[in-house]
Formats: sequence, C-alpha cells, structure tokens
Amino acid sequence: MWNKWFRQIGRKKRRHGNIFQSVIRTEDQTASAHSALVTLYDLNQGEWARVKAVYGGRHSHGIRRRLLDMGITTGTELRVERHAPLGDPMEIVVKDYRLALRLEEARHIEVERIAPPQPN
Repeated sequence: MWNKWFRQIGRKKRRHGNIFQSVIRTEDQTASAHSALVTLYDLNQGEWARVKAVYGGRHSHGIRRRLLDMGITTGTELRVERHAPLGDPMEIVVKDYRLALRLEEARHIEVERIAPPQPN
C-alpha cells in the first residue's frame, strides 16, 4: 500500500521536470500552453494503452532501438500487468507475451489510454 503512495508522490515531484512536456505554439494562438504527454510510466496496474511514439534518451540512443526490437512499436496495444513490490520494474503484456521494463525505460514510451478490448 505504501508503495503505491510512494510512486504517486515521486511522480508528482518528477512530473515538473519531465522531458516530454512541451510548449505548443501555433500561428493562431498567442499564448503557449503546456501539453502533458502520457507515458507508460504514468499508467497504473490493469490499464490498457496504445503506443503513440517511442523516444530515445539523451545519452542512450540504444534504448529506442531495443524497445522497437521488443515489439513496442507505434500503434501496438499493451496492458500494464503489475509493478514490482518496490515499484521498479513494471510488467506489461505486449502482443501476448510478458515484458519487464524499468521505469526509466517506460518514460520513453508515449501512450494514449484506451478502453479494454471486448472479448468475442
């Protein structure tokens, strides 16, 4: 129970320094607005998502290639299965197999939340 609380407090502190938050400027708008992107790191246990983009790190360009090789490509649907007792790593289900990712790697995956697929 404390683990979930600890992760949420840590997210709130780290969210302000998230490299995936950006300022959107368009010709029609004079003011800029912050667009908080949802990453795999932000999802809780049991949530479904679709991958929108996979980014590489600043100093570790191999992370993007490794994630793509593991099947985490744009448009892929995935589910967060569970988190380890201390929060890191997390287990996800991608294309009918289970994959463990570090939370640092999960921050490089931009997702959009989706409803769970209906069984046939």
